[in-house]
Amino acid sequence: LRLEVTRHPKRKPQCLMEDHVSTLLSVAGLGIPARTIFVGRFLSATAYCSMTCGLFFGQMGALLPCGPLLPFICGSWLGYSYGCIGFLRAEGVRG
Repeated sequence: LRLEVTRHPKRKPQCLMEDHVSTLLSVAGLGIPARTIFVGRFLSATAYCSMTCGLFFGQMGALLPCGPLLPFICGSWLGYSYGCIGFLRAEGVRG
């Protein structure tokens, strides 16, 4: 028994938060360069993941004797790394 995983060629990528921002800017008709939009999407995706994970781990750390700062820093770092990987995967599907 052999299983093969294939991607559907016409399948759209997942609907991401930064897709809505870039769609809004393109509808507005602003002459924003593609590189600037790419950097904006990257910053919004990584900042969102970093802050979300950091706040989650910081809340958990508030219940621990070490305090919320160290878990927040570690959670933010993990969230940023996860956001970078997720963004690169989404751009691979997009491009």
